[in-house]
Amino acid sequence: MHWLARNIPVRYREPIREGILEWNKAFEKIGFKNAIHVEVQPDDADFDTSDIRHASVRWQTVAKTSYGAIGPTVVDPRTGEILDADIGIDANNVRVVRNLRQEYLPARKDAFAAFAEAASGNAQALSDGQSCAYDDAATEETAFGLSLLEARGDLDPDSPKVDKFVDMYLKSVTMHEVGHTLGLRHNFRASTIYSEAELSDPQCTAAHGISGSVMEYNPWNLAVTGERQGEYAMSTLGPYDYWAIQYAYEEIPANKEAAELDTIAARSSEPWLAYSTDEDVAYFAVDPAVNQMDLGSDPLAYAKKRLALVHELWQRTEHLQLAPGESYSVLRRNFTRGLNEAGQGALYASKYIGGLTTLRDHVGSGRQPLTPVDANKQRAALDLLTTEVLSADSFNFSPAFLRKMTISTFDIEDAAELGRPAPPLDLSIDQQVLGLQRNVLDTLMSAPIAQRLLNNAAKVDDPRTALKLSELYTTLHNAVWSELRS
Repeated sequence: MHWLARNIPVRYREPIREGILEWNKAFEKIGFKNAIHVEVQPDDADFDTSDIRHASVRWQTVAKTSYGAIGPTVVDPRTGEILDADIGIDANNVRVVRNLRQEYLPARKDAFAAFAEAASGNAQALSDGQSCAYDDAATEETAFGLSLLEARGDLDPDSPKVDKFVDMYLKSVTMHEVGHTLGLRHNFRASTIYSEAELSDPQCTAAHGISGSVMEYNPWNLAVTGERQGEYAMSTLGPYDYWAIQYAYEEIPANKEAAELDTIAARSSEPWLAYSTDEDVAYFAVDPAVNQMDLGSDPLAYAKKRLALVHELWQRTEHLQLAPGESYSVLRRNFTRGLNEAGQGALYASKYIGGLTTLRDHVGSGRQPLTPVDANKQRAALDLLTTEVLSADSFNFSPAFLRKMTISTFDIEDAAELGRPAPPLDLSIDQQVLGLQRNVLDTLMSAPIAQRLLNNAAKVDDPRTALKLSELYTTLHNAVWSELRS
């Protein structure tokens, strides 16, 4: 039984309820019908939802946001039995489209910093890597998606149509956090099981979702202009979720348990059940297919697509017709959100250089645990970075656009309530872009990446085909100093 705390606004109870009950599909498949129930705590109830006897979802209204949503559990250390689970959802997140969240909230750990630490062997403890920041990432992703749809003219932010996207966001986050309360860990390879063609098919995505698991950090499935639009978000369980619930909860006679669990686990090499977890993304960080907030079977193609969407957002924002009396701060928000997405796209591409495909397979699966990323794929990633991120023409904004890029009093008040410095009135665009470019260069010119390129050359059958250090450095040099040629 999951109790919805009585302080959850009536408007938001249904998508949260749907997110919880979605897990019944997995339990029904192993013989448990209506295994999970949801009730709303009565207004006159004499129990507290924080009581260990009641699994609950609570709506938490706080002045200083420190998380988006959490799904903590109380576990019996002797048996692993989950005794209690209480999900908390921060009420501030439903107003994300109206503020400059990335500029003053305690930021998610910079992805490039985590990548660099992992590459150098100084990564944070695994216990830290296993914490969940999905709602924080989903909030930023929702802000970017809504901003793009508004800039396209496909969505009026003051219309009831926005409610659909808020519901979609709440259901997705709830499914993820409930998964944690059922014992599931993150799966950061699950987003790679579907092709771009499948992701753009509305019927396919409605039936199967946009990813292999709700335990992935799934982004919005945004189509570029002119392409078909599949479902925007993960709305149902993925194949990995069914498999994990079967392994954890299926009733098996004691004398057959070991053999049956081995049979279930033996399916791990099936492409629909692709799996990598926190250590792979936050500790080793060498596999370009293991990311947070990417989507599709080709992460490099996704990075290119995201950068295209960022430029579309900026171009449309620059020519956005604001209504009389409307604040110019929407332009600043869209620039900041676009730059955040550009940084993510650059990270996905950077991981290809010296990258390794890493699998958790044991002997007998027919697959190797370590495979260097194809050199031509590495060169394609390097070309994307040099043309879209490091080129002198990568980031150009008109003076008229920069003169209108300001903040609102709400942004200042939000920052003050959170105890954060107010966002600068005059944002240094060149320093923002330089920070992104520096992250790319610091990563690609680091000693660990150099060593990985040397290691990969020893792992391929023909070392002459490998991406060499000389090629990497020459390409970066030509990109960085390209304007000197003119």
